[in-house]
Amino acid sequence: MRGSGLSLERFINGKTQRTKAEAKTKKRAIIHKAQRKREYAKVKQREGIVTQRGRNPTIAPAAAASDEDDASGGPLSFYDRFFRDLKRGNADPDSEEPERPRKKAAISDNGGKSAAAGVPAAGTGSRAVANATRKPTAKPDPFFKAKKKAEAVKLERQKEQEARQRQRAEVEKKVSSRKKRHVKLSQRTASGQPVVKNHITDILSRLQAERKAGAQ
Repeated sequence: MRGSGLSLERFINGKTQRTKAEAKTKKRAIIHKAQRKREYAKVKQREGIVTQRGRNPTIAPAAAASDEDDASGGPLSFYDRFFRDLKRGNADPDSEEPERPRKKAAISDNGGKSAAAGVPAAGTGSRAVANATRKPTAKPDPFFKAKKKAEAVKLERQKEQEARQRQRAEVEKKVSSRKKRHVKLSQRTASGQPVVKNHITDILSRLQAERKAGAQ
């Protein structure tokens, strides 16, 4: 029914907006607490440094700054330095955290320093020997299978062509022998009689051919 109350969609949207607002509020509160803790820690560190400088006035400002960094057991992080400079008015709000140097660059720097000092970097000699003794590896041929298949097809075609040529030669030989045989058997004497010698020779040659075929 219309006018009976909030729709389901409006109820869900309102609940979602409240949840997002609560999450933003909690996030701001957490960030605020973290900033307050950092500021409190810095104040405690400065109080300790000021007391130390009061006892020993010969400490230089640079040494005091280093003592400030080391008061917590190590150098300040990027965010600590950022909030410190921001409070002093020297920080750039758009500055980003510097990238960490890569491990490879650190190794090359160490190698350069040791080379400048006359000492070879660790592992440089072994790498040079390995590079010198390493044999160039042949790159695999991406068309190896295709070439092999094409070569096999080519050989098969050559065999078929040779077989056809042999068969054609045998057929031509048989045709030629038949023509010669026909000519011999067709010869006649002056009286018109067939030449007996040619017929006897033909019969003997056929018998010899049959005997050879049976022996094989």
